[in-house]
Amino acid sequence: MTKTNKISRYLLCVAFFTLQLLCLTSSAQTVHFYTSDKLSSNQITRICQDKVGYIWVGTEYGLNKYDGYRFTNYLHETDDTTSVCSNVISFLSADSKGTVWVGTQKGLDRYDDVNDRFEHIPLRGATQVPRINHMIQEDEDHLLIGTAGYGLFRLDIRNNQSQKLNDYATSDNNYFSHIIIDSEGAFWKSGHGNSIVRRSPKGELEEFTSPYGTVTDFAEYEGGVLMVCIHG
Repeated sequence: MTKTNKISRYLLCVAFFTLQLLCLTSSAQTVHFYTSDKLSSNQITRICQDKVGYIWVGTEYGLNKYDGYRFTNYLHETDDTTSVCSNVISFLSADSKGTVWVGTQKGLDRYDDVNDRFEHIPLRGATQVPRINHMIQEDEDHLLIGTAGYGLFRLDIRNNQSQKLNDYATSDNNYFSHIIIDSEGAFWKSGHGNSIVRRSPKGELEEFTSPYGTVTDFAEYEGGVLMVCIHG
């Protein structure tokens, strides 16, 4: 990555984070601006908001929680099994019950808001602790979790039990970089190449090839699925 691209990425992250803070504080009619030195790292990877209204900021070095007044930094500590399992935060999600799930380079954490600590959640069927790429809500009680090289998993958020899912892809069936379920109930996924897979509600698979490079995100748009790619 060139120096110019690094600066552009940094400015984009700062601008987006500032917008999130403005939205959070607008109800109190008070605006605060915070510099990146309040965060554990200025390389922001993900942002989400929990049921209380706290904003969580994942970075390349640590996790941060903003309560409207101050930041709390969470870092991995080798001797503390209740700390976040890795400092590289790859994904953040708040489920239908308000629980915050933290995807990292070395597995999945569930945030225990009562005790302000993290619970490490194993993914059954994974041959090693995987990097978490993406998470979506499948239904009221389940999350779908895409990993880098270890497949797709369904997690029951009622008891933290998981299972590895098969038949959700054709080729490239271990890499689930970005996933979405559309309004018709179809499951879409991209991996680390140009392949895109659609799985119908009946389990039928269709594979497409992106002419614009790897898909970096999905979004529903005007009744269809919009695919954001590296080259367009």
